[in-house]
Amino acid sequence: ATKRRTRRLSTPEIISLGKALSVAEQNGENPVALAVVRTLLLTGYRREEAQAMQRAWIHADRGYVSFPDTKGGMQMRGIGKRALDVLHAQRAIEGNPYVFPLVSTDGPFTAVKSCLARVCHLAGITGITPHTLRHTFGSMAGELGFSELTIRAMLGHASQNVTQGYVHIDEAVKLAIDRTSDEI
Repeated sequence: ATKRRTRRLSTPEIISLGKALSVAEQNGENPVALAVVRTLLLTGYRREEAQAMQRAWIHADRGYVSFPDTKGGMQMRGIGKRALDVLHAQRAIEGNPYVFPLVSTDGPFTAVKSCLARVCHLAGITGITPHTLRHTFGSMAGELGFSELTIRAMLGHASQNVTQGYVHIDEAVKLAIDRTSDEI
């Protein structure tokens, strides 16, 4: 708790990261790793949530992902159109339920940190972790004027009250997610 991370990407850094993602893709960087980085930036999901996401959890028609077990327990978390485009572009591997699968096993891809480090090096950005992308998403939502309550719902913070378990993801949160990922 004493080592709270506050680093976020500035708008020029987001632009640089986007360009570096394209360059990395053209230079043969692992496309699954790049897709995880894009997903983190466009959703604010935790690294572990994105990497371990299974296809069966995605409810694109309703705009959410149903995580059976997150840091805050079971959660339905909204997802925007741009992030869904990234997820739908991922190649399914028979017998592997993960959105971001490993080709060699039936497990999920787990090496996003090293890919992010290489992409950030290309972009000339320092001090970035996967959590920075989560913080960037939440900060961008704040800059766009969304309330703290809405941002908590977008990020799936466990500090929400007990009624969260009974409340479905409303249209305002879906709008906030889409607007934030569009801005990014």
